[in-house]
Amino acid sequence: MELSLADAVAWIAQGGVLAYPTETVWGLGADARSDAAVGRLRAFKGRDDAAPISILVTGIGALAALGFRLEAAAERLAREFWPGPLTLVLPCDGAFASGIAREDGAIGVRCTPHEVANELAMRCARAGTGPLTATSCNAISRPRSLFRSSAMSRLPRWHPKNGWFANRIPSPVTGSTLITSAPRSPITIGPNGPARYWPKSISRTPSSACISSPR
Repeated sequence: MELSLADAVAWIAQGGVLAYPTETVWGLGADARSDAAVGRLRAFKGRDDAAPISILVTGIGALAALGFRLEAAAERLAREFWPGPLTLVLPCDGAFASGIAREDGAIGVRCTPHEVANELAMRCARAGTGPLTATSCNAISRPRSLFRSSAMSRLPRWHPKNGWFANRIPSPVTGSTLITSAPRSPITIGPNGPARYWPKSISRTPSSACISSPR
C-alpha cells in the first residue's frame, strides 16, 4: 500500500502510523500530540514508556509556536546545520502526547532536508496535525530501515491497517547527531553546559554534523 502525500497527511490526522524516508534512515511518523497514535508507534517499536521520542519540525520558525525555548547557542547550531541530520533537545512548554518529552519536559527536534519528509512535515503543519514523530522505523534491538524495501517489509508484520508511506528514494547510511540545550545531559549547550561544547566545537562533514572531541 503506497500513499500520496495528501493521503499520508489524512492518515496521520486519523491517528495512523507510517514510515517515511529521511536523509539518514527511514523514520516512523505519528501525530506527536495524539496519545493513541504514539501508543501505536510504541507498540511497534517495543519501546519503554519512559523513553522519549523526537519530533520533526519545519524549521526554526516553527519552534516558538510549539512551545520550545531556544537558547542562543542552540539557535546558532540550528541556523548552521538545519535542515540536516542534527537533533536538538530543547526545553518545551508545549502540549504533546505522553512519552514524547523527557521527564523534565525537554524534547528532541530535528529538521530534515529530505524533500519527501520535509514536504510531509509542512503539509501536516498546514493541515493542523502533527508534528510528526522522528524516530527510526525499526523495533528496539533490530536494524534500522535504510531503504524503502526494508521499511515496507517490517511494518506489515505489525498490522496492515496501520499502513506505511513509501517512495522510491533510498536514504544514505548516516545517523543524526544529538545535542541538547536542556539540563541533565553529558552534552549540554547553554547556561548550564560546559563551554567546550559550544557551537565552535561543531564541524561539518559531507554527510552530517559532528561534535569535536573535547581537549
